[in-house]
Amino acid sequence: MNCSAQEAAVSWSPSQGALSYAVSAMSALGEMSRCASTGPGCTLTNLTCGQSYRVQVLALDNICSSLPSRVAVFSTEPCRPVITSTVLDCYTDTALVEWTRSGGALSYTTTARSDGNHVVTCTTNYTNCELGPLECSQTYTLSTVASGDTCNSDVSGSVQLPSVPCPPSAVVMEEVCSAHMAHVRWDPVVGADSYLVQAFGVEEHFVQCASVSGACTLRDLLCGFTYNVTVLAVNSVCNVSESAVSVLPAEPCAPNMVQAALDCESGAVAVSWEASQGALSYTAVAQGNGFPEPCNTTGTTCQFSALPCGLSYSVFVRAIGEDCSSADSTAVQIDSVPCEPQQVAAVMECSNDTGLVSWEQSEGGLPYQVRAFGADGHEVVCSSAGDGCELPSMHCGQLYNLTVTALDGQCDNVRANLNLQSVPCRPTNVRTSMPPCPFTQASVAWEHARGAQTYAVQAGWGVSCNATTATSCPLGDLLCGHTYNVSVVAADGVCSSPESAGAQLSTAPCPPQDVSLSMECEAGILTVSWAPDPDADAFVATLVSDTSARHTCVSAGTACSVAGLPCGQRYTVSVVAARAGCESEPSAPLEISSAPCVPRNPEGRLDCVTNSAWVSWDNTGGALRYTALTEALTGDHNSSCTALPSAGSCGIPHLKCGTEYVFRVVGANDVCMGGYSNNFTLETAPCSLENITAVHECGSNRILVSWENTPGSPQYVVTAEGPDQWPISCNSTFSSCELQGAACGTQYTVMVSASSDKCSSLRSPPMDVTTAPCVPRSVVVGRSCEEDGAVVSWSPSPMVTSFLLTATGASGDVRTCETADANCMLARLPCGEAYTVNVTASDGNCTSEPSVDVFFQTMPCQPTQLSVEYQCEANESVVSWTPSEGSLQYHLYASPELGGAPMVCSTPHTSCRMALECGSVYNLSVVASDGLCNSSFSAPLRFGAGKESPFSHQRRHTQPIIFLINTFVYHGLTLSAMGDLDNIACTHKR
Repeated sequence: MNCSAQEAAVSWSPSQGALSYAVSAMSALGEMSRCASTGPGCTLTNLTCGQSYRVQVLALDNICSSLPSRVAVFSTEPCRPVITSTVLDCYTDTALVEWTRSGGALSYTTTARSDGNHVVTCTTNYTNCELGPLECSQTYTLSTVASGDTCNSDVSGSVQLPSVPCPPSAVVMEEVCSAHMAHVRWDPVVGADSYLVQAFGVEEHFVQCASVSGACTLRDLLCGFTYNVTVLAVNSVCNVSESAVSVLPAEPCAPNMVQAALDCESGAVAVSWEASQGALSYTAVAQGNGFPEPCNTTGTTCQFSALPCGLSYSVFVRAIGEDCSSADSTAVQIDSVPCEPQQVAAVMECSNDTGLVSWEQSEGGLPYQVRAFGADGHEVVCSSAGDGCELPSMHCGQLYNLTVTALDGQCDNVRANLNLQSVPCRPTNVRTSMPPCPFTQASVAWEHARGAQTYAVQAGWGVSCNATTATSCPLGDLLCGHTYNVSVVAADGVCSSPESAGAQLSTAPCPPQDVSLSMECEAGILTVSWAPDPDADAFVATLVSDTSARHTCVSAGTACSVAGLPCGQRYTVSVVAARAGCESEPSAPLEISSAPCVPRNPEGRLDCVTNSAWVSWDNTGGALRYTALTEALTGDHNSSCTALPSAGSCGIPHLKCGTEYVFRVVGANDVCMGGYSNNFTLETAPCSLENITAVHECGSNRILVSWENTPGSPQYVVTAEGPDQWPISCNSTFSSCELQGAACGTQYTVMVSASSDKCSSLRSPPMDVTTAPCVPRSVVVGRSCEEDGAVVSWSPSPMVTSFLLTATGASGDVRTCETADANCMLARLPCGEAYTVNVTASDGNCTSEPSVDVFFQTMPCQPTQLSVEYQCEANESVVSWTPSEGSLQYHLYASPELGGAPMVCSTPHTSCRMALECGSVYNLSVVASDGLCNSSFSAPLRFGAGKESPFSHQRRHTQPIIFLINTFVYHGLTLSAMGDLDNIACTHKR
């Protein structure tokens, strides 16, 4: 039999003459299985489990078959059993397992395997068996196998069975004494769904609690009881796993019938109570003022022999058990003996003649009585249950003797004594005295006050005299225009007396304020005004001229005037206030001038070129400036000019031609304008020339002037005058003329006349014309390395509105910059290129010639194509590169890859020799410099220096070296190896 495949192999002895064989097998249920073969054996398949088969074989040829062989019997493997029920016995930790009967089975074996690999088996001829004993808190997997003569059935389907939970362990109890409960904790048990905690009292009181975790709280425990506590683990099947018994000691009950008694002689307090169930000892506590006093005993009485005095105590008793203390008993109240008055102090309430007596208040809240006896026989009494009381209406200047007594009514105490000085008496007969007016000091005197040690004088307005022991005092720094109310206060170092009756003290008036001056220029009247002052009876204003002449005016109001002041005078003015024969200090002096005097000897002359008039005069006193005014006698044209007295003349430009003007001069200062001088007249030249035009030709120094011819004028003179008043002129007999030699960037005033030497000849009105801008000068180029460019600047030019900068590179690159300033920035220029720079100026109409060309070179270009030739024998390297445009110097940097200071080689050439250490790797880079700017670094070259055998033609280098050159000398040949990591080329030369 092949049990697992449900197949049977049938074999027989060969039959003579047989060509093939047929095998048939029939089960007890009539099921057939066949197979055929040409040999002496074949296999029966698809057999049914748990059956007995009868097998016969027929021998066959092409025509006939033999008789069947004798019957052979075999049995197939038993069928797989099916577990139908499992029952756990909680008390014996065994399991009863039942399953279905299997055909062909002679016996059964049931196996239980736990998660912890514990195995239990049972073998039986029946369809049930008992497995055990099982381990607690395990989950077992159950399976059954049926056994036949030769084969076992397939294993039945597995069934899960939890075992009995283990008893809880590590049970810990924490009793919460005051709450009549206990917290119970234990280690959770695998397989337990919940827990039941049971507590049995010695006198049959029972409490319990349930939990699904490892903790539970027993509540409503009775005082005086000892409990036996167990924890039961419960699941859906069993509730028999019980922990070991733990004993919870009893909580004592609170003591009853507490009593307390005070012994006045010793001050001790005796306490007694009834015994409490479960108590091992007792603690009596006397609580007073927040500080407990304990008394411990094993009996039912206790005595407090040293309780602080003057306190009210709350006394209670607490029973002490094995683990817990009871709740406090009902408290009883008792007072300790009163204390002597402590920290007794007395001070005066200075403002109302009241003595304030204070002491440290006793905890018992006892009343205290204070009695005060004065030196004059006056007595005052006050009482209080607090920490102080007030002694009212005490006499001034008295030293009182005070006694303080604590009143208990049961145990009285001694008194405390102290002294208290009352408030000093008020000073009397205050009087003042002062020196003659004006004054800033005075003196005060008064009569001695009883109880006073020092005196203080107050006069108001910040004036006082303090801490004097005499009965008089000087007052200084008195303010003007004030009336002082002087009073005196007596003091004893603690209190001050009320103020004495006041004495009046008045000072001289203050200098007038807000003084202002007003001059009536034509009438020569000066008015002085000031702010009102109610402390003054009159005011006196004084004027002093720069020639020491004095004038005064008096007024009871706020202003007065002085008339008839002469012209050209400078006055200093001050005002004083007067009251009751006293004058104030003068006010701050002010200065003012009277009207200037009339200028003398005015005269004038004409400027023929500009058609201007120059006016001169003789200065007179009092003027800060002079103004010459002119007005056409016909028409509405007028003009003026102004000059300082030091000039003595001024010019009035652009007068109309052919017009008669009247001139006059007037002086003025910061207050007044004086009278006008005598008039004089001037007549300008006739205006016969008309249609005058003046045009400047851009790019030249010529001004073309044209006009309309006038009959009878054979020759004309054209004159142009610039700011330097240096004229240029030309003559013509026609209607135009060309002025030569005009300066660039200049505004000229052009005039045409029929004669060159007389203002009375025919003349044109003046005309302004501006020449083309000058060529910019002093062009300077400053290199800007950071911006890869240059800053170009030049001298500013007059009459210019804009500049145009043009920079042209050798490669044809053109850069421009237009600006109104005298500088411009050229940025991001290509490296290594020579540029030519010039600047033109423009006024909106004409553009100047370009400035002189200035040349500059941009920053050097970055070096490229670094290469290295390594001389192994000399341990040196020659690094070379291509030339960089614009470079004057090169700086080669070799930085070790493993760190350290870089090596530097500076040269004006395109190669450099460096002693690189054999076997090291370097990063090589080159910077080009022109002495002012540096190029950027070249692309870095990573180079490894080392030696190699002269007999090696190829080498694969595993180090990260990008470029390698080795040179060797061998029998007169110089061999060089160059390449990257993968390929090395070898060259030689003799």
